Amino acid sequence: MTRGLVAIAAIGGMSCAGAEPAATLEAAGLVAAFQDGVAPTTGYAGTRDTMLEEADATARHGSDKKLSISGDTPGGSGKDDVALLQWDLGATIPRDAVVTAATITLTVTDKADQSYGIFEALRGWDEATATWKRASTATNWETNGARGATDRGTAQLGAIRAASTGRFTIALTGAGLAAVQRWVADPSTNHGVLLASATNDNRLEISSREDSKASRPRLEITWQPRGTGPVLDPTPGTYQQTCDGSGAVAIDFTHFLDLDDEDQALRIYTRAASAGPIQQLDISAALGMTSGDEADLEDAARIGDRIYAISSHGRTKDGVLAPTRYRFLALDLAGALPALQLSVAGATDQLLIDLLDPANWDHPDAAILAQLAAASQLSVASSPDLAPELHGLNIEGLASDPSPTHPDRLVIGLRNPKAGGRAIAITLLNPATAIAGGTAHFGEVLALDLGGLGIRGMAWSDTLAALLILGGPEADVGPVRLFTWSGDPATPPVAVQDIVAPPGTAAEAIVPYPGTRDVQVLFDEGALLVGGNECKKLARSAQSFTDQIIHLD
Repeated sequence: MTRGLVAIAAIGGMSCAGAEPAATLEAAGLVAAFQDGVAPTTGYAGTRDTMLEEADATARHGSDKKLSISGDTPGGSGKDDVALLQWDLGATIPRDAVVTAATITLTVTDKADQSYGIFEALRGWDEATATWKRASTATNWETNGARGATDRGTAQLGAIRAASTGRFTIALTGAGLAAVQRWVADPSTNHGVLLASATNDNRLEISSREDSKASRPRLEITWQPRGTGPVLDPTPGTYQQTCDGSGAVAIDFTHFLDLDDEDQALRIYTRAASAGPIQQLDISAALGMTSGDEADLEDAARIGDRIYAISSHGRTKDGVLAPTRYRFLALDLAGALPALQLSVAGATDQLLIDLLDPANWDHPDAAILAQLAAASQLSVASSPDLAPELHGLNIEGLASDPSPTHPDRLVIGLRNPKAGGRAIAITLLNPATAIAGGTAHFGEVLALDLGGLGIRGMAWSDTLAALLILGGPEADVGPVRLFTWSGDPATPPVAVQDIVAPPGTAAEAIVPYPGTRDVQVLFDEGALLVGGNECKKLARSAQSFTDQIIHLD
């Protein structure tokens, strides 16, 4: 395998004749708005805003009516202006509420037809005394201009591009929703956002909280009380043209994208329907493969409009090393069904190689890394003992696990091997760098007590504030159990339900949907006998798989 396999392919515009309009990803909910002098009441005065000016590094702008954002002010200097905004949420939204959508509305008083990013502020700052060099009179920025790793997050929460003046509303990305969710749950983490670009040469100007009421910055949050919200239609679907519900993510409230471990086709289905996919595409070429190859895609995780997917990184059932089965990739989404656009943002075949190197870890566990190296043996072409269902490495889980410092953090779950009978999970800190050909960097190993079971599927649920884990045996025969886990290493996962799969099938993927405590479990039916033949050996038109809806209290 070679360093930095990066495959970029535009994949979109698939025909979806007859497909119904997509439901919004966010379920309907309550709305709370925050704007000085306007909402949630006319007495609200909880907004804070200022500007950091590189050209005048000691200037204080907390009382300015206008704030500038620029990468080149004065013109030709290459110096930046950065805007900081924060809203005090008070007690308007319960701390255990589930955030389903959020927008920021700004008044542009000087247009700039360039995209300015919105990033989470990670350090507390004082409106009256913040400058280019200092967050407050007591604290410096880690790097001038709030550019340090402890000053701002790296994930873009949204963006504004203003080709004209006026009022602009920016819908926050998945990373933005995760940030707002943290602010609601723990107000001490709310340091607001900053708007910045180090490269733009067209200055953007916006109104501050000191400007007229109608022009002031506004944050709007859509939320639901935990434990309420919509329910999923419990009717099992019959999803045609593949037998494998190997991994999946929600596209919107009524559709999901399915991964197949037998081919590289991505299929989008309408949940609870008995029908074929409404969109599908083969990404083999984008992964440097042919359609006859097998990547063995096992699970996926969605962060905003990006979907990360992972293959098993394991050998064939006979223990043969197959390079195509070592893939980690990302898909970017644009638009909405029925005209959803998907593009492969990048891919790498180096993830396991990077993982086995202790230099690529914050907290390497020498014993676990040695165990994983023994289960991989990448220099050995064939070893029956290293088959995935015996003693070989086998990845089957992937979930988002954002943190303030690593908003794109993922958790990788192993079906095999286990550590002292505990399932192994690993945090990946820089997935975007990895799929772009850079070195993957890992945080820590998590040894999870699943009662001797390995990980068959994973997903993070904002509604449940928990990581959902499907625990199962190394082989396909045996119990599969659903666990919830808070993510706290000091607290073990909790077994909540045994999954009773249809005969001859195995539960392999779990899909949460926003705003509901119902989750979808997909089954791999490749080995199911249909008329004496395995499903995966039937003609594509005769293949199908099903699902089950589970309610979690």
